[in-house]
Amino acid sequence: MWNRILRRFFFIIPQLLAFSLLVFALAQWMPGDPLTGLIIPGMDQSGVDAILDNPWYIRYLQWIANMLRGDFGLSYTYRMPVGVLVGARLGNTLLLAMASLLLSYLIAVPLGIYAGRFNGSLGDKVIRFLNSISFALPIFMVALLLVWLFGFQLELFPTRGMPLLPETQSVFASLWNRLHHLALPALAFALSASAGNIQRLRSGIIEAKQEDYVLTARSKGVPESMVYRRHIFRNASMPVTSLLGYDITGFIGSSIFIEYIFSYPGIGRLFISSLESRDFSVIVALLLFYGLAALIGTLVSDIILTIVDPRVRVR
Repeated sequence: MWNRILRRFFFIIPQLLAFSLLVFALAQWMPGDPLTGLIIPGMDQSGVDAILDNPWYIRYLQWIANMLRGDFGLSYTYRMPVGVLVGARLGNTLLLAMASLLLSYLIAVPLGIYAGRFNGSLGDKVIRFLNSISFALPIFMVALLLVWLFGFQLELFPTRGMPLLPETQSVFASLWNRLHHLALPALAFALSASAGNIQRLRSGIIEAKQEDYVLTARSKGVPESMVYRRHIFRNASMPVTSLLGYDITGFIGSSIFIEYIFSYPGIGRLFISSLESRDFSVIVALLLFYGLAALIGTLVSDIILTIVDPRVRVR
């Protein structure tokens, strides 16, 4: 098992290098100096030549070396290091992603288990109907509906931003303030993402109920609750648990839409504002981050699948 995990981990390195080379090549076609952000209007020609005269492979190696030191260049818009700018917003995006992931599983697991265990019942039909609506609605439409209902009609939650917390505020008040502003974005994420897990879990349970080992356990008089807990649910949940890494990556990548709608101060909103202002050094850094997140998500999913599925370990 550990050999497979190590091989998969080291396979990320050439993938990341290939992706960084692609991003570097795309950056060369952008105007100015998107890799460092050091070229600004009014700079004399000698200063520009000092930055751009090196061959592309020398500039690529310098760029990689700078990134390994934590230097991602200078933001043209904010006139500050890109690493500092992204780092100040990364925590908000990770908080939103983790809250959305937790909420989506809290929604998907009980509904998927109920729909699979009592398939064909009225409750199963209601869950499937609501699930089909969730599949049909894009995530930005779900977010706008939640803003309209809970923000403007019921006025239960704020619809914009994540305010700066005063130093005099207590820890409990600060936490409540953050959760209050996080509720609608996380719920919009969770409602959109839980539909797939509900469907996968329901289908897995229905299929597992017909397996021979389940029929054998029932014929031996094993209690129904134990049959579901130790046989059916354990095997039916493998497709859901193995996709955990992809879910994390999906939440981080899809934050672009949610953060823009809710004016949430994360890297997704920063990416949109950087596109609008053509702040290419920030765009390049965020593209690399999204690519790294996708590779790590794939690795996490492979590790989870290796742990929960014994058949994978012997390959």
